[in-house]
Amino acid sequence: MTSLLRMSPAHLDSTRIAIGALLYCLGVPIAATAECPLVTASEAIVNPHNAVVFQGTVTEIKDASVEVHQVVTFEVARVWKGTPSKQESFYQRNTSAAIKFTKGSQFFVVASREIAPSPPLPPTMPEIIPCGTFSLEQPEQREELLRQIGPGRVLR
Repeated sequence: MTSLLRMSPAHLDSTRIAIGALLYCLGVPIAATAECPLVTASEAIVNPHNAVVFQGTVTEIKDASVEVHQVVTFEVARVWKGTPSKQESFYQRNTSAAIKFTKGSQFFVVASREIAPSPPLPPTMPEIIPCGTFSLEQPEQREELLRQIGPGRVLR
């Protein structure tokens, strides 16, 4: 398998389109707007701006201030980047690309620590990046993700 870092731009574009089509066929909600371009799981992992990339189940959702849409707590199952704890909270900005999380749902989550949240949230709380975060509700989606990027590190 060719590393994404060594792919030509044309090959990377065709790979992105193929993965996007596969995710669409599997029923994965994806956003490809001017605000949120399609980002593959592999791209999310190698992007230096993303601090945390993991698979987790939503355990709690709290509405926050007007600027921050929600604070979402996950039970983290697998980690591909970063060092989240088994239970960790992340915030999400109120944008048109915001993910609609539901308690008990599984997600592939991409988060950044580049922009600190406004008080009263802790300044170290990571921000969910909707470009690259997607649902993993169907077993086929989870299997395809693991096939594409490997098993990651399982948290116990």
